Amino acid sequence: MFSERKDDGWLLPLFLQALLQRFLLDRAVSAYIDSQKQANITILNKSGKGIQGFAVSSGNFMDITDNGLLTDNPNTIIVPDAKYTIQIPLSDLKATVPVVIFGVLYDDSTEAVDETVRKKMHDARLKEKERRLSTSK
Repeated sequence: MFSERKDDGWLLPLFLQALLQRFLLDRAVSAYIDSQKQANITILNKSGKGIQGFAVSSGNFMDITDNGLLTDNPNTIIVPDAKYTIQIPLSDLKATVPVVIFGVLYDDSTEAVDETVRKKMHDARLKEKERRLSTSK
């Protein structure tokens, strides 16, 4: 487990360890604020499955990282036992609100996701597929 690190007056909140374990990501490996004023949070995939997409949220901010937005046959973004760094602009974060992974789409077509976020992730995939099809005509 990593400890909190204070940079530029921001206190990065510790991740909700139980929620990360729910998605079998094990833990955040590190977190720091870079010179471009972005939070860099490195996670470790301990699920035994490849991850094709995930949703990160903090307060009103939500970001979906999903290879399925680009193709109908998405590649794995995070292979098992690999680290991945999430970058979030500080302007989208509040020091008192934790950053949480609310959804994970695995490469074996299983999911670990909040139902509302699941719908958003699948709707985003459908919308991007429709956009790709309309621009290829």
